[in-house]
This record gives sequence, structure tokens and C-alpha cells, in this order.
Amino acid sequence: MTEKKNNVWESAVVTAIINQENHRKSIFDIVEEIGTNLYNKNKSKSNTDLVIPISKIVEDHGISIENTDWDDLHGRIKQIGANYKIFIKRNTNVYRYRFTLAHELSHLLIRRLAGPIPKTNKTNLSITEEEFVVNLLAGAILVPKHNILDSIDFTKIIDKQIVDNLAKQSMVSRSVILKRIGVVNRKLILLWDFINNPINKKSDRALRINGIFPLLHRKTHHYLPLFCKAKDYRFNPNIIVNSFNNHISTMEEVYIDDFGTLPKQKYIMHNIYFSKWSNRFLFNEIVNSRKDFYSMASFIDYKYAYTK
Repeated sequence: MTEKKNNVWESAVVTAIINQENHRKSIFDIVEEIGTNLYNKNKSKSNTDLVIPISKIVEDHGISIENTDWDDLHGRIKQIGANYKIFIKRNTNVYRYRFTLAHELSHLLIRRLAGPIPKTNKTNLSITEEEFVVNLLAGAILVPKHNILDSIDFTKIIDKQIVDNLAKQSMVSRSVILKRIGVVNRKLILLWDFINNPINKKSDRALRINGIFPLLHRKTHHYLPLFCKAKDYRFNPNIIVNSFNNHISTMEEVYIDDFGTLPKQKYIMHNIYFSKWSNRFLFNEIVNSRKDFYSMASFIDYKYAYTK
């Protein structure tokens, strides 16, 4: 995570939403409320308690859906006259299809919530921030807060089966579930893989962080080193290496030191082991590329990662 100057969002859309709440809530809380309210309005339309009828919700907002043969985009929402249409890539797998619908709907809901905003030059950072918030809302729509709270017991070890079962029952990807667990419970997420440091091609292969959530797309007080190793002096006891070597999921109080600007202290850490890399993941289209893969996910109780 990297610190942003003046502790201010660059995106005019995100800033407008927070200003409407008079800075009393974080963008995470605001998005969560939108998702919960939308669920409450549509819960009677669900086929099950966990599968949200996203196509029906989209159509109820007056948005039509059209399949396309695009190669470079999963989906896009466009205004056509007084109405809106979501164009979505044909032959998309059902999990990706559902998330794309929720994502494009969220673009419209976020823009409506922000209200009239001054025209500003879009930068890569402002676009990234808006996409980050849209993805937050898409996750909150597809996996409502109460589904996480009812399905995950954080007093016990969380393992691959628990995460994957909830993903299957909700018809979303594993990554969506992991991020929803993090947001709902205000936990910092570290994703691990046995890789070289891509920034230093001469580096040795080791167990390294290859993803952090939340990261970069929003203001934060702390910095964490991407691609750093799971060294013993950083984590004591080192349940991360233990999980990876023994293919197990664990939960334990861990003393963390020399880990970016994260305060040196004890944290409750959940470490979930998934699997080691295999080329079959690409062959079976489980991931799009090697860089999208992670062997493990760690949850750290650190609510300040979600300050507004």
C-alpha cells in the first residue's frame, strides 16, 4: 500500500460520494450500505439465499443486455437515448458474466449517487480509484454482507473448502469471496506465491507477496512491500511458511515486525492454503495468466487499512 498526499481521493466521483456523507463514513461503509439496500429490495427474487439474481436486478433498473464478440473487453455500459444497455462478451463463463453485469450496473449506480460533478481531466489514478469502488460495489451486490457473516466463523480456521464452497454457492469467483471477507471484517489481505521478484529478474524464487488488498487504488496511511519474502524475522511464529510447506490452513496470533509501515505488534492471522502452481490452471482456464495465480491468502486483523 502506498500513502497518498493530503489524504484525499483524486477521483471526482469518489470525492463527491464521500462529501455527500459529510465525511462521516468511509467509501467502504457507503458502498456496503448500497449493496445491502439493493439486496433487501430484491431478496424475494433470489432462487436461493446465496445466488443473487443479477440479470433480473439489471433489467429492473431499465438496463438491457446484449452479447457481443469483443475480444478486448468483458463488458461495457452505454447510454442509448434515455435508456442504458450493457454489452457483454459472448461465451463468458457464468461467474465472469455475473460479475461483469454487477460491475457495469455499479458504474451507473455510483455515477448516480455522486450526482452532478464538475468536468475534470481523468488521470490513470482517478480512473483506477473509480474502478476500485465499482468493484467494491459489484462484490457487495453479488455477496451481501450477511452472507459472509452467516457463512464465515472467524473464531475458527478458515480453509479452502469453506472459501470455495461459498464461492460456488454464490456463483462468484474465489477472489470475490476473499475480498468480501476482507471488506466485511475489515481485514488486510495478503496473497502469496512461490515466485521470483518480477522487478528483479535475478532474484531467487521464494514465497513472496504477489497481491495486497486494499492496495494503491485508495488513500491509506500505510505502505507494505509487494513481492517481499515471508521471512522468519517478519512473522513470528511463521505460520505462512508452515502453511505452504505442509499444505494446511492455520490461524494463530503472530508478531509482525519489519513489514513496511505496519505497526510492530501481535495480530490474529488466518492463513488459507489453496494449492501450488500447475500449468493445468492455464489449460483449464482457471486463471488468465501466471501472474493472476496465488497459492495462499492471509487475513490480518487491521481495520485501519479501511479508514476513509
